[in-house]
Amino acid sequence: MTNSLISRQFPIGTFTPPAEAEPSQIRAWIDEIERLPSELRAALSGADEKLLNTPYREGGWTVRQVVHHMADSHMNSYVRFKLALTEEEPTIKPYREDRWAELDDALDAPVELSLVLLEQLHARWTLLLRSLSGDQLSRTFRHPESGIVPLYANIGIYAWHGRHHLAHIRLVTGTPAVSKLRELLRAVPRTVRSIPEEDLLRKPAPERWSKHEILGHLCDSAGVNHTRFLSILVSDSPVSLPGYQQDEWVRRNQYQTLFTPGELLDYWVRSNERVLSAVSGARGEEYAKPCILPDGTEATFSWLLDDYVNHLLHHMEQIQEGFRERLGFA
Repeated sequence: MTNSLISRQFPIGTFTPPAEAEPSQIRAWIDEIERLPSELRAALSGADEKLLNTPYREGGWTVRQVVHHMADSHMNSYVRFKLALTEEEPTIKPYREDRWAELDDALDAPVELSLVLLEQLHARWTLLLRSLSGDQLSRTFRHPESGIVPLYANIGIYAWHGRHHLAHIRLVTGTPAVSKLRELLRAVPRTVRSIPEEDLLRKPAPERWSKHEILGHLCDSAGVNHTRFLSILVSDSPVSLPGYQQDEWVRRNQYQTLFTPGELLDYWVRSNERVLSAVSGARGEEYAKPCILPDGTEATFSWLLDDYVNHLLHHMEQIQEGFRERLGFA
């Protein structure tokens, strides 16, 4: 197996169980298990059927299969905890996860079914895990292949298991910022088209932008940042990013008078499709690639991408109040 395939199969590495229970580590693992459903939902935000049916590596499961596998696996784990807490070192029954993943529900069912299941399961699971005493954490079950497994170690295994498969999904869907941008490409056109033209063109004051001009500024931002993102990704050394005169660009582009709302919206969509195409191909260590902002401070590709999405959300909130909250990005 090539290094590339290995890195895609184990994008966060493998898990080594600790020799003994460390309370602070166990609390951190439980927190990770609690957060997983919301992080998983964020990673899948805006993912269409094509992405859901895309394997995360050659010969690997599709994103859809990974999501349904997580539900299957974590249901089994929850039951194993219950067995170990109520029986003396029970021998648990493994399951053929590869065959479960090939059943029709794993191949075709909407991921929402498993997302809701995981949300409810993890809520109850973390309630149980936080209630366990030191003696309970040391109780064990016997796995036919792995041998004796203490419950404290199994908490770590499943915190890792969640992050492991979340990383698989992000290999296809991208980071949360990429997922948000994908969702914004759907939500912004719906929102702008719902606003009457006279409202879009109304200027609150002569020196202030109309909502139409705000959208024009977001087109400028997309073009500038598309170039910034590509420059960082193709460079082997930190890239110094030039600034631009935002107000002057909006004035000279004459968005208020030369573009209809429909034309400007189409321009915004095309511009951000190019941004999405550029950033969705970034992988692993590329998110840590450095850059130098116009004010001289240092940042990373990951920070710049997050900032770009947050900037877009900030201005969309000006175009329609409550936009961020309606998308669940509050």
